[in-house]
Amino acid sequence: MLESSDIVLFSVPLHRTEAIIRDLVPYAKPHQLLLDLSSLKVGPVREMLRSASFVVGLHPMFGGRISTFRGQTIVACPARIPTPDWLRLRSLLSAGGMEVKESTPEEHDRMMSIIQVLFHMTTMLTGRVMRRMGIDLAEVLEYASPGYRVELSQVGRLFAQSPELYSAIIQGNPGTGEVLAQLREGLELYGGWFEKQELSGFVKDFERSARYLGEFCSRAFRDSSVLHETVVKCSEGGSGGD
Repeated sequence: MLESSDIVLFSVPLHRTEAIIRDLVPYAKPHQLLLDLSSLKVGPVREMLRSASFVVGLHPMFGGRISTFRGQTIVACPARIPTPDWLRLRSLLSAGGMEVKESTPEEHDRMMSIIQVLFHMTTMLTGRVMRRMGIDLAEVLEYASPGYRVELSQVGRLFAQSPELYSAIIQGNPGTGEVLAQLREGLELYGGWFEKQELSGFVKDFERSARYLGEFCSRAFRDSSVLHETVVKCSEGGSGGD
């Protein structure tokens, strides 16, 4: 089947992606277009490039349970493809309303070390801390305002999905070691300030990060406030009745 196809799309479990591509590329033909949909790009694209085929790595930055492609982002790594063919493929991806972000595999994986590894890891740790402390989630939700309920929903959303996928995203990203090192350093600093009751350490670090994030802070505050108000309205609508 692979040998007779014009387009071959690899969409397999992340931890097996490179091995499956490696096993199949010997059967690929020069006229074919090889694509993959994995959350990592350096390894899968490298394996596809062992063929003589055209190669584009894709990473949809959204799950399968969405109502529309409009406004969603897909990252594309056009590693080896004639420009006219790539422009046609890009136009096809954009036609459904998706935002196409072009990248190299290396740039993609570095960005995913933040967007995925850092945020998934801290979310997983949030679940772990709550579990280890024996926290009653129902009681937590009674105390939580809409903003905190949104954050807790993100925790629950992650744990409702595949543990193999999220573990492979963390384990396979070449930038995970650097992220872990920064997390360890930050926790050690915060722990030291807490032990010494050094409030100024937290304040100065907070201010440095706020300056680094710049105008994004104000924009994020406005956007998240709208989201919180929407959560309140949805809750009121769901609990009402005649």
